[in-house]
Amino acid sequence: MPTCLGHHAQRNELLLGTSCETLYIFNVDDLTELKSVVLTNPGLNVMALRLSDLRLYATAGWDHRIRFFSVRTHKKLCVLQLHDGPVNSLVFIMGQSGGGGGGVGLLAAGGSDSLISLWDLYSQPSQQQ
Repeated sequence: MPTCLGHHAQRNELLLGTSCETLYIFNVDDLTELKSVVLTNPGLNVMALRLSDLRLYATAGWDHRIRFFSVRTHKKLCVLQLHDGPVNSLVFIMGQSGGGGGGVGLLAAGGSDSLISLWDLYSQPSQQQ
């Protein structure tokens, strides 16, 4: 059963999270399946694409974990665990670093455990003055 969707316009891909342990990637034009990614635990609630560089996306779900994936290969890059309940919302927050350098990107995650977590992974390095 579908539980969440993501869209990458430049790659013309639709990402489909399900209640089972599979994440599906489809071609938007003809809805042919391009790839399926088997997850360790079933149930995705949400996914988010990092818009600053379109290189990463994150998923989260019923197992209380957040997973980062490469957009190009759809390989899992890391798994984050902090929440004590399902993670229900994800958003990448883009801003400028204080030193006038490159962009800073945080991932905010909200869960059923009433926690909001902030993660800074694979962000672009800022320039030091």
